[in-house]
Amino acid sequence: MKITDKSIMFEPWTECNNLCKFCYLGQVNRNTPDEKKIENVKKIMSLIDEHFTGIDEQYKALGLIGGEFFQGQMKNPEVKALFFEMCKKVFDLIEKDIIRDFWCYCTLTIGDQEDLYKLIDLFDKTVTDKEKHHFWILVSYDTYGRFYVPGREENWSKHMLNLQKYSFIRFNVTSIFSQDFCEKVLSGELDLIAFQKKYKTHFFFKQPTASMDFDYNEPFAKIHPNWFVKRKTFLDFLVKLKKESKDLFDSVLNIEQRADDIVQSVSDFVPTHRDKETWEETDMEPNPKCGHVTYYKCYADSDECCLCDYLKIKNQDME
Repeated sequence: MKITDKSIMFEPWTECNNLCKFCYLGQVNRNTPDEKKIENVKKIMSLIDEHFTGIDEQYKALGLIGGEFFQGQMKNPEVKALFFEMCKKVFDLIEKDIIRDFWCYCTLTIGDQEDLYKLIDLFDKTVTDKEKHHFWILVSYDTYGRFYVPGREENWSKHMLNLQKYSFIRFNVTSIFSQDFCEKVLSGELDLIAFQKKYKTHFFFKQPTASMDFDYNEPFAKIHPNWFVKRKTFLDFLVKLKKESKDLFDSVLNIEQRADDIVQSVSDFVPTHRDKETWEETDMEPNPKCGHVTYYKCYADSDECCLCDYLKIKNQDME
């Protein structure tokens, strides 16, 4: 996925029922009250009106991030009606060519995703020039901690294949390069090129981090020993990707595949800016060894920076 214009993401709520073992969402917010969802969606609608009155024409993609939306989170009729009204507002901006694309994060792991398909149909009815404008499905695929409940990976795969019938949908898959993930790629158990062809998607590879409220190494790393990647494993993973596919290698920590600005309910809708020139993504302190934020210090056995390692291999000539 090549992003050449600025993008903005809005987070209506953080409620999620996937409960991935490595994610903070299931720990801090398994349920958002309907009144709060209604309040948040109304706030986002106001922000959309503020941002897209000709002042912020720099944004060409607008998206929604959770939490989760389509696995029972909109049982309340008023919540659902407002959510769809908000999305219709976005689709009208696309139809007017004020923005280009809509990004929607979802997990696809539970249920029939009825509300997602209804939203896709609304996009189809609203946006006429679908050769130029697209509905992006942004999902995740992790070999550890995501599909631990039987049937969820199969449900994910079923919807990914079924959604291909919509020619205007584009896909992007985020995968965390955990120790488990890298080992499966290196052994050939997970064929990334075949995966992309099957699901008509592209990858974005993100570093593993500790779940909120856990110390970085204790006890999280002991409970989940295959989560944080060992440095040599990651370096071998990078070398394999660079030899096999420029597309895959360029998808590692690719800052261009991430939103420029994120407006989250957890931060009271104060925008967080991501500086794509410096790769700064958080308010964390810089790593004294290299200057990159400590967000990229993710190894199980080293304090080195994974971003530095990636950039070093990127600039190396390979035989």
